[in-house]
Amino acid sequence: MENYRDLSDQKPKISPNENGMIPHHGDIDLRDISFRYDGGDSDTLRDISMKIKKGERITLVRHNNAGKTTLV
Repeated sequence: MENYRDLSDQKPKISPNENGMIPHHGDIDLRDISFRYDGGDSDTLRDISMKIKKGERITLVRHNNAGKTTLV
């Protein structure tokens, strides 16, 4: 992908079920994820790692502009 616009124009390959949940088949494991918006001078996310086990719910809590929405 070239940039954020390319990513945002992609059609999802999965859809929420009748409860609004997106089905998945296992754990989510992020390792050393970094992200910088085009034209940005610093990373919005840097070296993010986490494991979310199937069925778990998490809460993201940080100050404004900390990258919570970008991570989601």
